[in-house]
Amino acid sequence: MPFTHKPANPDRELDTKLRAEWPGILRGIIEGCLAWQKHGLEQPKVVLEATAEYFSDQDAVRQWLDESYEVSNCPPHYVDTTAGLFGSWRAYALARGEEVGSAKRFSQTLQRESSLQSKIATASAAEASKVCE
Repeated sequence: MPFTHKPANPDRELDTKLRAEWPGILRGIIEGCLAWQKHGLEQPKVVLEATAEYFSDQDAVRQWLDESYEVSNCPPHYVDTTAGLFGSWRAYALARGEEVGSAKRFSQTLQRESSLQSKIATASAAEASKVCE
């Protein structure tokens, strides 16, 4: 993180003024280091939220699912054939300027995303029409 604040009138005597505080400053540094070693680096809530929002905005597959498929009342929430899912993804991606990729890569993406696995089931065409029977 860059240091972007520059005081209008820098205090040229600050090091002399803080000399009496050096033991306390060093103690604070050591305590901070020990806390970091024990608990790790905890990210501020605002950073966690901004990161989650960024990745959500970048998750084109999740956006496609949310916009393209109805959610059923029972798991899995999305049921379609593999060809149906990929065809829908392809049209969505092309319309938005996203990279389509291969059907194999698409399938691997769905399998790799554990949060998506509970929402998607691939089925034969006959099974895809029977949801929650």
